Amino acid sequence: MFRRMTSRQTRTNFVVSDRRADAQHGRSDRGVSMIEMLIGISLLATVVVAVISAVGVTVKATAYERDHAKAQQWLQAAVGVIEAVEFIGCDPAQISGAIVQDAYQRAVTVGTVDTNGDGFITEADGARRPWEYDGDLTVGAPEVWDGEKYVPFDSQSVCYDQSRLRQQLVPIVVTHPSGVRESVEMIKVDR
Repeated sequence: MFRRMTSRQTRTNFVVSDRRADAQHGRSDRGVSMIEMLIGISLLATVVVAVISAVGVTVKATAYERDHAKAQQWLQAAVGVIEAVEFIGCDPAQISGAIVQDAYQRAVTVGTVDTNGDGFITEADGARRPWEYDGDLTVGAPEVWDGEKYVPFDSQSVCYDQSRLRQQLVPIVVTHPSGVRESVEMIKVDR
């Protein structure tokens, strides 16, 4: 008369037998301990710190290289402006490299020749400072060719660049607050 439901017992036995199988294979359902959690978190934190440090170094290196590239760009613009400016030779009455240096510096900074071809001489005709660049561009004291080597402009007893040797070595330097310093020496020839 009474009938037992075996399906219910079977399901219960199935679950029990599954737990027994786990215990036999060394698996337990005890969860994760606090020490395992701390080890996992510390490993994850180490990886995150390493990645953030690498990104920081990359950003600094990129900024430094950008400053070098902008300094080179500005130097090339200055060389182009000085090439376009009329050759400023030595005055036999007053041999002064400072006068020539100031003339080239003014051409680069303010603009004294129409280098952009708009028909007007304005600030836009100087060597344009690269966008958002805080550096300084300085034209150094020129040297002149004496037939064998370049000598300081003020050391001349006669104006070497008044003869057929009309060549000047003009140094140009760009410095930036980040420590970037780029320089070039150009040879200005009277043509």
